[in-house]
Amino acid sequence: MGLVRKPSLSSYWSTDAIFHTPVLSKVMKRSRYQLLLRFLYFSDNSQLQGPAQQNPDRLFKIRPLVDHFLEKFQTNYGVQQDASVDKSLLLWKGRLILRQYLPLKRARFGIKIYKLCESATGYTYRYYVYVGKDDSFTLPYAPGVPVMPSDFGSTEKIVWYLMMPLLEKGHRLYVDNFYTSVRLFHTLFLHKTPACGTIQSNRKDYPQQLLQKKLTPGESSAMHSQELPAVKFTDQKRCVHAEHDS
Repeated sequence: MGLVRKPSLSSYWSTDAIFHTPVLSKVMKRSRYQLLLRFLYFSDNSQLQGPAQQNPDRLFKIRPLVDHFLEKFQTNYGVQQDASVDKSLLLWKGRLILRQYLPLKRARFGIKIYKLCESATGYTYRYYVYVGKDDSFTLPYAPGVPVMPSDFGSTEKIVWYLMMPLLEKGHRLYVDNFYTSVRLFHTLFLHKTPACGTIQSNRKDYPQQLLQKKLTPGESSAMHSQELPAVKFTDQKRCVHAEHDS
């Protein structure tokens, strides 16, 4: 069904010459498929908690499925050295409390997912489904797993969660200015995971001397603090700031 698009669900079993796809009816009858689709559940409703049977986890209905794929994506493939973290939008036009609006994405409305991908192939190694601003992002403690700093902001927590299995294993991380911070890069460096990315000029601990320095188009300048070099480059239109671990 993902490859062959038809106007309605029932038309996949149509015997009309325009819509006929014999392979589907050979696999399963239409009535059987609709029955399974009607009663398909991934979670036990009796486990709902809280007032009015409302569970704080907005993904409770599909949580086993989300966790299953998260595990399989990691166990079935060994990600290469270079990885990147960014967000993507899964197209969704229906009514949903999780739905987000990102005007710069091709599908502007949908479900926002933060993903850790392999740079060479784009393979999704880990992901986190964003459920809204009121989501309490907490990580359970586990022996042998690095503890996340308590002063991390929301974007730093997301990067830390996605990178946890790859810390101290020789990987390198690349991000854009939405995630980059001096505090995050320093913490990753302490766990033997160098990172590189552009940075917003108003981020905490970014050197003001470099920010205020006037440069001509094509000129660059850099400053260094311990393991963290910062670079400012000016092209024909604007200044670009970058941070990375040495």
